Amino acid sequence: MSEHPPAANAHAEPEIDNEEALRRWVHDALDVSVSLVGMQAGIGGAAIEAELLAATRQHIARLFAFDAMDIVLVDESSGGFEFADSESQHSVKALKTELERRVDDGHFAWALRQTRAVVLPTLTGKGTLLLCALGTRNRVRGMFAGLYVDGAASLSETKLNLLLLILSGVANVLESTALYRLIKQQNVELEERVALRTRELEAARREADAANHAKGAFLANMSHEIRTPLTAIIGYAELLARGAVPIEQRQSAINTIAGAGRHLLELVSAVLDLSKLESGQLPSESVALDLRQLIADVAGIVTPQMQAKGIDFALECIEPIPDTIASDPLRLRQILLNLLGNAIKFTGQGVIGLRVRVVNGGETLVFEVSDSGIGISAEQAQALFQPFAQADASVSRRFGGTGLGLYLSRQFAERLDGTLELDTEYRGGALFRLAIPLRLAAAQGEMPVIERGAVAGPLRGNVLLADDTAELRELVGLYIGSIAPDVRVVMVENGARAVEQALISDFDLIVMDLQMPEMDGFTAAQLLRASGYRGPMIALTANALSEDRDRSMTAGFDAFITKPIDAKLLAQALRTCLAGVGDGDDFAWADMPEIKALRARFVGSLAARRSELDTALAQADLLAVAGVAHQLKGSGGNFGFSELTVCAGELERVARAGDAASAARVLAQLGTMIDAMCQNADPESVEGKP
Repeated sequence: MSEHPPAANAHAEPEIDNEEALRRWVHDALDVSVSLVGMQAGIGGAAIEAELLAATRQHIARLFAFDAMDIVLVDESSGGFEFADSESQHSVKALKTELERRVDDGHFAWALRQTRAVVLPTLTGKGTLLLCALGTRNRVRGMFAGLYVDGAASLSETKLNLLLLILSGVANVLESTALYRLIKQQNVELEERVALRTRELEAARREADAANHAKGAFLANMSHEIRTPLTAIIGYAELLARGAVPIEQRQSAINTIAGAGRHLLELVSAVLDLSKLESGQLPSESVALDLRQLIADVAGIVTPQMQAKGIDFALECIEPIPDTIASDPLRLRQILLNLLGNAIKFTGQGVIGLRVRVVNGGETLVFEVSDSGIGISAEQAQALFQPFAQADASVSRRFGGTGLGLYLSRQFAERLDGTLELDTEYRGGALFRLAIPLRLAAAQGEMPVIERGAVAGPLRGNVLLADDTAELRELVGLYIGSIAPDVRVVMVENGARAVEQALISDFDLIVMDLQMPEMDGFTAAQLLRASGYRGPMIALTANALSEDRDRSMTAGFDAFITKPIDAKLLAQALRTCLAGVGDGDDFAWADMPEIKALRARFVGSLAARRSELDTALAQADLLAVAGVAHQLKGSGGNFGFSELTVCAGELERVARAGDAASAARVLAQLGTMIDAMCQNADPESVEGKP
């Protein structure tokens, strides 16, 4: 389209016939411009645009004798222009019609690009249309349109320039208003975001403070929980080592040490489970399990504790309940033992109940643990299932505990697709209800087990034992001998020797440590399975994490026993693998002269182990440091030196992480510990003399 429109059909109006009249007109126009621009001071008002446009129309009507005029603004949402609705007056209709046609023929868009007011003839040929864009340096805000129906009056350059000046001022005010409101809106949104973020940060700070407080209380409780059994272990161990315990009290002292050690293992397991939960790495499984046997096992574990406190145990299985279900036996057992353990802890006298039933038409299996203990208030109930929390501080002081049991139990229940809740309406104590989906499994006879010939009588057979620590080889050999005197044990020092012996001799069972020099237990197990060995294999390890268990099962092991070795677990594994019989009684290993001599030999070897560690660290051989520390970690607990196990485990960890400075610090602590142990040892026993 041409940049220049057709010439206007200018029907001359009488011009202002004197200079004074023109001067007054210009003066009025400038006053109008100043007045309209002055409205910018009120841009904060809600209706400033409407007021500005109304004032603009009023002032322009005084300066120009238009038959009709309008100001059309840009529609911010669509980018188009909003035209005024048609009115009854003929001239207004004519202006709207003219504008619509000028949009269609392109003159409207052409006029928007001009920096001056433009005058066009109407399409009827009688009138005159004036168009002037309301624009700033940044954008077009709208268009002014004026119509002379019968022809233009005198539209001199002066008048057109002053009209442009007025409309430019109006456009600037509109621009300022839009920018002001945009900034105001953004400020409001920013303030809202800041307020929201402030509230979130405050909530996060409160949560962090609460978590730090809870963890501080947890650490205090853990310190108490750990130091209490350690006091018993160290105290009785030192008394026994000096022979200061009367012979009639030795078994009681040994039982106390064993019980305290088991309690420490439970604490470590709880903390490891919590760590796994927080990292999302706590696995669960669903296997066939004998429900009645699991209930009987749990009852057998807790009944002696109740009898010792004079508490009655009410076990009720409401028939029908299935014999075999599919679930995670480890997690289910942990939940029930924790609930029953809490009931025993908080009940001084009365009765503890375990009721098992099926509800919801056979879809849900429910376990209810009730007690007649101290009860739980509504306020206390709110914190029960939170980590590091107990009912209140007085509960921790009176009864001990870490505050993790119920939290872990609920997490375990959720991993079983179930729920664990406190019945807040129960009176007379507390009642916890565990509900899990009832999933039936194959019959008990189809459950996966290590199958051997069921021969009644004492255990017999040949056992291959592989461990790189001589003292542990002898210790485990003595354990096996005390359980099954007729079993022959062959000992080797690493996985390579185990594979060699297993391939040239016939062994009914192989027991191997997982971390050994030359060839570890994982590799040895894989080689043996690949070579055709089909006998049972038991893994021994000081690493108790679930991934170690899974890895050992994948390598071909049939059972997984952690160090320090649990007597019942080892006896059960031997009975299963060698198909013998036994009632699972505890063995008084600590009283065996062979065990005492072996313990003394272990203490006597510690000086050489320390020297080996010093040399390796001086040579910056952190892998060698980690290897020796791992041996001490596994051996210390088995011989009753739990602090040695903890310190050696920390040394192994920092050495494997490549932290030489921390390794030197921990090794110094370990050296002090070894010195004390050697000084307190019986010289004749250390030398191996009778």
